[in-house]
Amino acid sequence: MITDSVGRRIARSSCRLFLAVSAVIAIGIVMPSSAYGQNPKQPKPAAGRPQKSGEIKGFPAQPLLDADVAAIENELAQYMQFRGEVGVEGAARLELLIDLRLVSRWLLVGAAAAPSESDLQATSALRGWEALATARTLADHFKNLPRPTQPQLDAMAKLHALTFNLQPLKEIKQADDLCRDIGMQLSVAAGALPPEVKQIPLMRPARPSTAPSGTKPPATPAAEQDPLARASSMPLTPGLKKQLIAIVTAAADSTRIAGTDTKKREEAATLAAMAGRALEMADGLSRNTGIDAVNRPRTEQQLADGLALFIDPRTRSLGDSRIAQLDGYAKMVARIRRLNLKPEILQRLSPAFVWAQDHGEPGGKLLGALEAYLGVCERADARAALDAAGPSGLGPREIKAVAEALKSLVAEREAFLADSASLSRPGVTVDPASFNQRVELMRSALNSIEIYEKTPKALSAMLALKPRPTGGLERRVAAALTSLADPKAPMTRDEALRTLTTMVQLADLAADADAAGPISPDVALVYTRGKLATFDARRKEIIAELAGVLASGKEVDTLRIQRLEQMRDVRAALGDIAQFEQAIKKSELLSRWADWQVTPTDIQAVFTPFRDTVAATVELLASSDNSMSVVWESTRDRYRPIMRAIIRASQNADLCTALPTGWPGQIGRLVTPNDNQPFGMERYTAFALLVWSRYEQSGDSKSAGAVAETLSGRLRRTALP
Repeated sequence: MITDSVGRRIARSSCRLFLAVSAVIAIGIVMPSSAYGQNPKQPKPAAGRPQKSGEIKGFPAQPLLDADVAAIENELAQYMQFRGEVGVEGAARLELLIDLRLVSRWLLVGAAAAPSESDLQATSALRGWEALATARTLADHFKNLPRPTQPQLDAMAKLHALTFNLQPLKEIKQADDLCRDIGMQLSVAAGALPPEVKQIPLMRPARPSTAPSGTKPPATPAAEQDPLARASSMPLTPGLKKQLIAIVTAAADSTRIAGTDTKKREEAATLAAMAGRALEMADGLSRNTGIDAVNRPRTEQQLADGLALFIDPRTRSLGDSRIAQLDGYAKMVARIRRLNLKPEILQRLSPAFVWAQDHGEPGGKLLGALEAYLGVCERADARAALDAAGPSGLGPREIKAVAEALKSLVAEREAFLADSASLSRPGVTVDPASFNQRVELMRSALNSIEIYEKTPKALSAMLALKPRPTGGLERRVAAALTSLADPKAPMTRDEALRTLTTMVQLADLAADADAAGPISPDVALVYTRGKLATFDARRKEIIAELAGVLASGKEVDTLRIQRLEQMRDVRAALGDIAQFEQAIKKSELLSRWADWQVTPTDIQAVFTPFRDTVAATVELLASSDNSMSVVWESTRDRYRPIMRAIIRASQNADLCTALPTGWPGQIGRLVTPNDNQPFGMERYTAFALLVWSRYEQSGDSKSAGAVAETLSGRLRRTALP
């Protein structure tokens, strides 16, 4: 287990440490071999207490953090025993290295005590590891420096004094403030900057503009550009409008006078956040979004009262509490806004939104049905099948089948709106399941329309494979189309639709197989073990076999269709992997970034199992043994969001070239603030990747898997592009 490994490392380190006493010189201190290994970015595997089989739940960062703290405590004991043996010149630098370990320990203790997966845990852990890495780098740096100057000694003394008042870590700003002060003293204590570094920078890339050069930003309505104008223009009760204008004005005034005063800037940020929150809720109220005439006056009064209390610092917590009670409504407004409904549709669906707002869990289910309904409507509106002239390029039987399905779709669509409108009547019994049933009927009709439209082209694609018996596939498709229009035909409607659906699926799979692009040799070597050509050939072979089954009048094995879909998904993943591998090559540059302290070694450790799984999957799918099941979806779902996050982070690589390396960069990472700063998801992702990497390197696959699932799930929930 990891703890045994750490114990052996520490034991060896202790021996080397005391043997190194003789090498201590007056101008610096020899750095002892670390219990953590040689990676300056992070401690090596030390996952703490063993986990029993099946015991791991959630995000297992705390055992690792606890073990890091224990290892630092051992190092502190060893370093403190140098006191009195390094001479007057080396004493201050020795204390500096002890002080940085104390700070690292404080940060990691705070991370271990913080709520699991919280921003506080992620930022504190990243800072704790960085403080330790800085101590190691400075130890080597000091060996090449002359005796410290008086300003350097003064800076070390000031840093030393900071470590005597380390209160329990409760918020990110605490760590920001301390690390900023430490960084200021380190920038003096470390001596002159290298010639290529002009000053210690904040180690964070500026967010690049995504707009093409020379383009103008889209115009924004004046009311949205000016919060005060926006507040003044809303049709609200006089009391709410007065308080809305007051909070917007207070936020603007506070921002104007804040300057560089930290406390005033915090006050301005607090008022601005509440002003934005209140404006969004007030906008929803002014449009009667998700609220009825009975509840609106009471909600407006509650918001007005809350704002009046919030503006006065003495009653701010009371106001915040009252406004927090409206968070459910605020979320409803945001959810409806994302749907981007036309006014007439919003009016007809408004009773359903109001009902959902007032009915807890059943209301949430109804909201889900509403969103699904609007998704199907959007998909239907985009299709040429809704054109009154009918779809072009289809035969008479296909046109008739499309018309029947379209009639069913329109009827269910209107019935959903009618059901929603009926919710405004008192005493109406509501079952969200009935709304979902209508959505499913709409979706089924739309799926059928798409199948009918694709049938002629799909038939041509399948005939190109020359399935046997000759003419069998044309006859089967003709019988299916006849059966859809004639209830007395020998083939049932379900059989007919299933036949056409299978043929269209096979045609789509065949087209995808034909369009599969080349894969770079290095990706093919690592991820397919040289089996790519065999894989592609086997894929086309299965499609041809199933076309023959369909032509013979037999039922196609759905498991073989699923296997082809897996092959399509794996082949598509190989294309995405090429972009991911390019992103990995930029990870050395990215590791300079304070929010992304992930090295190429970390990413390699995390993704080695993925590479092995993809290669084994390709090899199995390429085999002629169809009886062996292939589990691919769980691997894809775990790694895809993480790969996309790494690709997204890599887009900042060029901006990181300007960030310094070595001790100036490490000090810069320490002074870079995290509280209310951008790239919060990148910080969390980096923290999770580091934890995951260390578990992988230690061989603790269960803990590594728990971290992976947690990270992947969180990235999916953020729905980042």
